[in-house]
Amino acid sequence: MDDDSWTVFDDEQVRMELEGLRHPLTVALEFVKALAAPVLDTAWLQQLVTPESLKHWGDFSSAKGVYDSIENPGFGSTINQPKGAPDVGYFKVLSGVTEGFTVSEPTPMLVPAVATLVWRPEAGLVEQSGMWLVHQFGEPADLGSLGHVRTSLGRGPSF
Repeated sequence: MDDDSWTVFDDEQVRMELEGLRHPLTVALEFVKALAAPVLDTAWLQQLVTPESLKHWGDFSSAKGVYDSIENPGFGSTINQPKGAPDVGYFKVLSGVTEGFTVSEPTPMLVPAVATLVWRPEAGLVEQSGMWLVHQFGEPADLGSLGHVRTSLGRGPSF
């Protein structure tokens, strides 16, 4: 690969591989990949969600139903963060995506589902603490409703 073919997306891929579950895109992609699987791995899904939301997920079949209802799902390549909340991120699941594309200007798109992620510094592995966790899937969670799950209120890693 020459320098001309290296893009910001390649930079992001390297960061995702280095940071693992400390990178919000990695967590979001693992979550939707698990929902897309023919058989749900509930133990894995439970590791990817906030403890506070665990009782609402049940066996994750409802979340799988939301995901499975999306025709030709595709994903946003960035995590959108609300202003002043670096510990919260929104991952868009798009519909009607039959091939990859890049959006370089505001473009209306159908977004049938959003994964709301929250940075949790106390989660993750002992040797590398801190992890993004999914709190909600479907409608984006309102920032005001996340106070009880934001253990790093207003602080989060840059990505």
